[in-house]
Amino acid sequence: MTPPVQPSPRTLWAAWLLLWTLAAAGALRADDAQPPTPVGDALRPASAGHLEQLDRDLQRLTNHRRLLIVAAHPDDEDTTLLTWAARAVGGEAAYLSLSRGEGGQNLIGERLGVGLGLVRSRELEAARAIDGGHQFFSRAYDFGYTRSLDETFARWPRAVLLEDTVRIVRRFKPQVLVAIFPPDARAGHGQHIASAVIAEDAIAAAADPLFAPHLGAPWTVDAFYRAAWWRPTGATHAFSLGVLEPVSGRSILQLATDSRSQHRSQDMGLLQPLGTARGRLIDEAIADRAKPSLAPPDAAPRALPDPFDAVDGRLAAIADLLPADASPRAVVEARLEAVAARATRLRARLHPAGRDALVPELAALIADLDAARAAVAEADGAEMAGGFAHVRQLLDEKRIIAGRALASASGVALDAFTDVETVVPGASFGVRVELWNSGSHALDAPTITIVGASAGRADWTLDAIEDAKPPRGRFVAKVDHARQLTVTVPADAPATVPYFLRRGRLDDLYDWRGVDEDVLGAAFAPPPLRVRVATAIAGAPLTLEREVVMRQRDQAFGEVRRPLRVVPAFEVTLDPAQRVLPIDPDAEIAPTIAIRATVRANRADATAVQLRIGLPPAWRPLPPVMLAFNATQRTASHETIVAVPSAVLRAARTAPQRIEIAAAAIDPSGSAHDIALDVIDHPHIRTTAQPVPARGEIVLGAIVLPELREIAYVRGASDRVPEALRQIGVPLALRTAAQLEFDDLSRYDVIVIGSRAYEVDAALGAVTPRLLDWTRRGGRLIVQYQQYAFVNGEHAPYPLTIARPHDRITDETAALRPLVPDHAVFRQPNVIGPADWDGWVQERGLYFARTWDDAYRALLAGRDPDDDADKTGGLLVAAVGDGVYVYTGLAFFRQLPAGVVGAYRLFANLLALERDAVDP
Repeated sequence: MTPPVQPSPRTLWAAWLLLWTLAAAGALRADDAQPPTPVGDALRPASAGHLEQLDRDLQRLTNHRRLLIVAAHPDDEDTTLLTWAARAVGGEAAYLSLSRGEGGQNLIGERLGVGLGLVRSRELEAARAIDGGHQFFSRAYDFGYTRSLDETFARWPRAVLLEDTVRIVRRFKPQVLVAIFPPDARAGHGQHIASAVIAEDAIAAAADPLFAPHLGAPWTVDAFYRAAWWRPTGATHAFSLGVLEPVSGRSILQLATDSRSQHRSQDMGLLQPLGTARGRLIDEAIADRAKPSLAPPDAAPRALPDPFDAVDGRLAAIADLLPADASPRAVVEARLEAVAARATRLRARLHPAGRDALVPELAALIADLDAARAAVAEADGAEMAGGFAHVRQLLDEKRIIAGRALASASGVALDAFTDVETVVPGASFGVRVELWNSGSHALDAPTITIVGASAGRADWTLDAIEDAKPPRGRFVAKVDHARQLTVTVPADAPATVPYFLRRGRLDDLYDWRGVDEDVLGAAFAPPPLRVRVATAIAGAPLTLEREVVMRQRDQAFGEVRRPLRVVPAFEVTLDPAQRVLPIDPDAEIAPTIAIRATVRANRADATAVQLRIGLPPAWRPLPPVMLAFNATQRTASHETIVAVPSAVLRAARTAPQRIEIAAAAIDPSGSAHDIALDVIDHPHIRTTAQPVPARGEIVLGAIVLPELREIAYVRGASDRVPEALRQIGVPLALRTAAQLEFDDLSRYDVIVIGSRAYEVDAALGAVTPRLLDWTRRGGRLIVQYQQYAFVNGEHAPYPLTIARPHDRITDETAALRPLVPDHAVFRQPNVIGPADWDGWVQERGLYFARTWDDAYRALLAGRDPDDDADKTGGLLVAAVGDGVYVYTGLAFFRQLPAGVVGAYRLFANLLALERDAVDP
């Protein structure tokens, strides 16, 4: 037998280079029709894939099980169920959170609102990376706690939530849908109730071909469950959390608690216990039938069916989605049976030293998947049945999984990185691509393309491909293929910001107009730039994809990677973003305000811009100014002093005035730039840029401050009260518990404890006895709302309790009435009247005291419209020796940063409260 002629190394090299060049010009191989396989986490050093991931991918190729959980907020999801479905069963699991949790609180920083929503969205991504699930959202913005379903649907229109949920049901195609909450008051939150109602609505709507046909073909859910902790004695289904994942060596429960612990902003850290446990669900189809308990919480475990018991979980069941008489149905079923059998055998043979031996059979497995896909594609045009779209999508998903398994078993690693973190529209920069085959199976000559996320704008361009220079450093390694690309950003590329923030909000909904349909509902849009490489292994076509990131060496930490971001040519910030200016009712001289605008030039060749600052018509207009830049000075600022017009001053003496200001930088082409990017950066989540418009607000109001030498402030969670107090002239020193332990406390007139500070500063409990002793000697101690650690630690001077769930007034417009109208808290130095309760945001207060010692005096009463009794524990004062103690659940942490003048006036009165004014 004559051996085949082997091409020379020079011939192979020439062919390989030609293919890369053709790809750069846009000529793609047929293999590029294959779904691209994402390779690894781009923010981690490149690898060929780990054994744990390979085991999971093989398991996912053995079955067809899909489960979707629906609830209202980040941290509402059942991570045990997600982890069980994804990592014990090997199915696909997902969580749809109606909101991003913007109305919650933040234990790891000061961001609230949109910024907190970004943090919590990224935390959900980090959780899903551990439990193996997918993450989706509706467009709802969390407006804060409410008991009312009616209020929820007034602010989150039911039709909008239903459309967003059906979009995800049809896209993700769950066989099992799980609602976390019951559709009634037991859910404890109007938004929780709404998620339960919408989950059930969506099952019928998703199956209705007449409902929103633009969202895709109808999809029928096979089973609907609800979390059983609302009625544990009625559980109908169970799933084991004591299953040990063989490769990771951790149980499903351990993995689930690790996932849960990613919600760091919500104080959700958990231990990872050993041992067995199980979760429970209620089948809603039989939940209301009168029958004895199936699974009492304290009973011995019973053999309840698992949540997929009503589902045909065979991989070949995907073929059943095709019409019974569809010509490719038998082919698809046979091919998928072969895939599942092969994946089962390969998983049983998996061991660290034998991955390479799996490659031929994985290639054969891929051939079966490709044959099934080809059969569907060939018949689709002629038959055009709704099931064809579902089958194509599910086969593509399995093909991606199989491609990743093949790359991992083959030892193929792809990397793509640059040495810059930010790029501007129109700029060119270099990207290094490395493809390494560490295994024994040869790769076909690869081609390369780039994929840019341009949101409908011009595509990114690949200008050149060159031989990459050898790397420098202590360790120099050679890879099989290394190329240096030159890439140009589209001239009209938008800044890399979350897709749901491009247009802001329409009331309590994010504005999704103009966003691609396939992005809607995703946690975030795809990264701005990816590299795609097409090749083949053992005859199996393979398309690999890798996000382009910035890579650099840190001498302390080693390799550091950060996401590549497009930034505007110029960023503009305005100070004040908000300024509260106290107006002395008796002052005759108009106060002045310093306005400072700063422009950052991100374009390397920028030399100058024109800065414009806009004021309302009643104010004297400000002329534009030119700001210059050079090679070393990339930021420039301009400060101007403006006087408050007399008419505005007169109005502010009787009612608060809000004055809007704005700034913009006009570049030489005439384009206006009016945002800056606030980068959110925490070690446990991906870096994210929040767009901040260059707009500001000046709030003028009649606020009289007491005479104070100095107050000490212990910052709490997401607490911007110190900055708010400083800007109105309060002499404030930020202190920690450790500092207060050794401070000369006699220097302070008042000590203020921020909201949830007893959770944020663990040493605060230990120093509290010293603070109370200082109070007895004549000090004023103000404690803003705390949670149960405060009560359990008995840190108040006299007993008080906080109920579970806690008392609160969630309606920010709810009427509040003084219980002691002539008390100094409402009289000195500011007279508090009905107007001071106007303009409050999100809520009146939370974590009110439920019971308290007779030494306290309750000063306020109010209730939500749907509440049946007044809440009176929101503002308590007590005499402690010669001093004054205040506990307040009023939400000053929201009101003061929002510029609510009435809240400032009331807080100033608390700072002024004297001992002789406390007693009845």
